Amino acid sequence: VFIILDCSFSFKDIAFWSIIPALSDDSAERGKLATFGRFASSLGSNGTTLAVIPIVSFFTLIVTGKSGQGASGWFVFGLIAAIIYGVTSWIVALGTKEQESVLRKQQGKTSLKDVFTAITKNDQLMWLALAYILFAVGYTATTAVLMLYFQYVIGNISAFSIVGIVAAICGIISVPLYPSITRFISRKYVYIIGILSMLIGYLILSVVSPSSMAVIIIGLVFFYFPYQLIFIAVLMTISDSVEYGQWKNGVRNEAVTLSLRPLLDKLAGALSNGIVGFISVTCGMIGDAQASDIASKSIVTFKMYAFYLPAALMIISGVIFLFKIKLTEKKHAEIVKELEASLSKGN
Repeated sequence: VFIILDCSFSFKDIAFWSIIPALSDDSAERGKLATFGRFASSLGSNGTTLAVIPIVSFFTLIVTGKSGQGASGWFVFGLIAAIIYGVTSWIVALGTKEQESVLRKQQGKTSLKDVFTAITKNDQLMWLALAYILFAVGYTATTAVLMLYFQYVIGNISAFSIVGIVAAICGIISVPLYPSITRFISRKYVYIIGILSMLIGYLILSVVSPSSMAVIIIGLVFFYFPYQLIFIAVLMTISDSVEYGQWKNGVRNEAVTLSLRPLLDKLAGALSNGIVGFISVTCGMIGDAQASDIASKSIVTFKMYAFYLPAALMIISGVIFLFKIKLTEKKHAEIVKELEASLSKGN
């Protein structure tokens, strides 16, 4: 059942974000569309985190008369989630209209060979994939072990809830800023400045005293605030690579191109599970161990895997994005004009 659920979500996720290049061929307009979508998804994910326990507890009490989180409460929560999921998916399916343009008049059917061509022969998509997977692995490697950081390094597991609060507030504030920011700087520099901000966050978290909770919060803000902006910058570059691939290879495939980002996120997420286990065992943060039981050498090892190596991955990611990604907003506009001219002439 879970496999079916996860697969259906992946289908929906790919289709949802693939709508963006189908609604507009203008980079600025796509940025606004992605901002609305990402802002709403941030509200949904963070809202669910806040609402899940109260909803489960309430319906458990209603059905069983007992407090806590029982099977009946989880069933009702799952039912509510399924209804919202289904209704909102149909709203998107029935409420959006794809743009009809000369760019989207695909000639003939796309073969399996064309699918691989759309990805492997799109050099900008390949460089972006490399940059993003390095970033995603570094990001998930850190976020996956922050609970261990609060439990064994800071010695205050009850303060771990601060991470969720900071991430939620940062996401809600940063996402709407993307269109305004890109009026002054290109998305390439949104990505680079975002990486620099996260590196500052790593530096603060790795050297701060366990008693300095205010400084820890500042480090978390530097780390979490740029994440959503980086995500949108990557999404917009992938969206624009649809026309780039069409211009370079003569093959347009929106869904295949946009499926790359969810694939990379899932790979990074899968790796994070292994990373948590590896760090836990290596640093002795398992079983009945307490913060006082963790030697200073183990804490240094923890910081190396949780902060220093992920930071190195992000630096490499930023360098690749800076020097290898040539598909700027200006370049995309030029490609769109050239494609429209050539395709109009061909018709």
